[in-house]
Amino acid sequence: MKKTLTVHVSQIKVVVATILIIFAAAANPADYIVEITPQNEDTCATDVYVVGDNGCENNQCGSDAACLCAKQKDNINFMLTHFEEKMFKLKFSNDSPLAKNCGKNFKKGSENCKVKDEVLPGDSYDYEVVMEGCGAGTDPKIIISN
Repeated sequence: MKKTLTVHVSQIKVVVATILIIFAAAANPADYIVEITPQNEDTCATDVYVVGDNGCENNQCGSDAACLCAKQKDNINFMLTHFEEKMFKLKFSNDSPLAKNCGKNFKKGSENCKVKDEVLPGDSYDYEVVMEGCGAGTDPKIIISN
């Protein structure tokens, strides 16, 4: 009887944890998903692209698949694919448009970031995706739209 009760308590903990994760994701759904794919396990080079619509109008990003047009308070989820055990960070050339220094430190797997309230339409932010152990990375862009 005691062993059965322990198993049920463990199962309840897993269910509760899953529910909390689902509610946390629903509270901050990603407006944009940016996939980061290392070209292979031993290189610093990555392919970066926006999944789905990049939010741009009037060809603001041209043919750049890594460029997106976000608004104040939009949520951007940066996701590492294929080599999820590796770590990455975002290094902006100047000020970051992301709140709370999001992306500044190395993260494993993914990072959900919110665009700051203070950014202005028309602002443009160049950044690098830097893999852990690498000095430089690829250079996508975030443009703030109306």
